[in-house]
Formats: sequence, structure tokens, C-alpha cells
Amino acid sequence: MIRLLRIQAPGIPLERMPDLLNDFGGDAGELLDELDAELAAQVGRLAGQRESIARLRAAGAAPGLPPELASFLALFAASPSSGLAKFDSEQSVLLAHFAGEDGMSHVARFYEQLGGPDLILAVADISERFSRLGPDSTAQDITELIESFMTTFAPVVA
Repeated sequence: MIRLLRIQAPGIPLERMPDLLNDFGGDAGELLDELDAELAAQVGRLAGQRESIARLRAAGAAPGLPPELASFLALFAASPSSGLAKFDSEQSVLLAHFAGEDGMSHVARFYEQLGGPDLILAVADISERFSRLGPDSTAQDITELIESFMTTFAPVVA
């Protein structure tokens, strides 16, 4: 019984225990290597999760947001239009999903540029004007917004 408890302590699965009870070295080393690799992967995932939580806390962002974009989105959280902040958050979550892990660093760099002191006010202005568009908007309103959009974002996209 004590041997069973000792074998279970490092996390050895129950189905592997009978083989190990009479094994004094053979498969035990291989099994321990497998368990160690599995635990290292779990520790890595947990460390990544903790890092994500820390970034969300530092930015004061909700858990559903990509941590890499949370600080940028927090800039818009103070916007007078709560609908705008919600729209920006939803669009960012969608963009992060499509970018995936491999593209996230590019998206984060793009958002860092948008959140820079030179652009943040222009981005806020364009977003606010976009949110006011509606059925009564004139063609001139739309054209002016498109021109502002192009002027502001063309250097960032390039």
C-alpha cells in the first residue's frame, strides 16, 4: 500500500502502476521523463495564464479582451460613448481571433502605433465621428470621414 502511495505521489496514472510495482528501473525512467515533460508543459501554460492575468490587471481590462491589446482599449474606455468603447473592444477581440497567436504581435504593434500620443486623439475623433453616422448623414459627412480616416491611418498601415 505504501508503495502505491509513493508511486501515485508524482502523478503516475493508475493504469501504469501495476507495471511499475515490480519494475526497478526499466520503464520507470521513461515514464518519469514523460511525466516531467507533461508537467513542464502544464507549468508553462499556467505561467502564461498568470502573465495574461497580470497584463489585464495592469491595464484595468476585462478578461475577455486580448491582453496584448488591453492597454490600448483602456484608452477608449474613458470615451463619452460607452457604445464606442464596446464596439472597439468587440472589433479588437475579433481581430485578435483572426490574427491568431502568430499574428498577434503584428496586431499589437499596430495598436501601439494607434495608441501613441500623435494618433490617439485623431483615432478617438474618427471613431466618435463614425459612431455618429446614421440615416441622416450626408454624403459630405461620409466623404470627410473617409478622407480623415485615410489621412490618419495610411502612414500606420504602410
